[in-house]
Parts: sequence; structure tokens; C-alpha cells
Amino acid sequence: MTLYEYIDGLTEAEQDAYAGRCGTTGKYLRGHIKGATRIPRPALMKALSVESSGEVSLDDVFRHFGLLETGKSAA
Repeated sequence: MTLYEYIDGLTEAEQDAYAGRCGTTGKYLRGHIKGATRIPRPALMKALSVESSGEVSLDDVFRHFGLLETGKSAA
């Protein structure tokens, strides 16, 4: 699952809770993370994966922000 699909599948309240667990706000999640308009700090990228309870891998997070080519996995 992509990070965009994961976030898009959550209700606004669930997005706010997910963002809080990741150490950010729902507004930032919807405005900058979902649209990949800003590359977050490494700790936030890791949290986006961890706090998705296995739905989004760290590779998926990297791909979302254009840091890893599609179809390739990080070593």
C-alpha cells in the first residue's frame, strides 16, 4: 500500500490520531505529507511507517517522497 492510499483511507479523526502518534499534526499530514510537498525529517519518515502498523513500509515512505525509485527496494 502506498502512503498516499493509507492516509486517504483514514477518516479525518484517524488521520489526526496517526499524525499525533508520528509526532506531527493532522494539518501537516494532510497538507504536506499526503501531497509530498515537503520531505520530512528522517525520524518522521520512520514513524510514518512504524505507526501504520505494517500497512506502509519504510521503502513505501521513501518512494512517496521520491527518495527511492519505484520497483526497487532499499538495501
